[in-house]
Amino acid sequence: MDTAQPSSPESKAARGKSYRYSIDRAKRLVRVEFFGELAGSDLTQYVDGLLKDPEFKRQFSEIVDLTAVDRITITPSEAIALADAVDPFDVNSRRAFVTCKEIQTNAA
Repeated sequence: MDTAQPSSPESKAARGKSYRYSIDRAKRLVRVEFFGELAGSDLTQYVDGLLKDPEFKRQFSEIVDLTAVDRITITPSEAIALADAVDPFDVNSRRAFVTCKEIQTNAA
């Protein structure tokens, strides 16, 4: 994974094949943007990156931007399994999803 330069001492950005995320420690917020084709392996890679990132804390909130996703190849059963097995956030963390198409909203 390529790591971009942080914009300030309080934030960090990283990028994967079909996503990029930033962590703002001061706001206790993770922002992730997925783009192109979204597969289960992309979600797993994103979560693995977060869990290895020393800036990430499970109690942070998350904003997920799906507006640049063109295609989703995750089955409903795979989505449930992923949600149960790989969610890195605390049960009390706040989450928001940004979508602009029905397929993105359904995936969220």
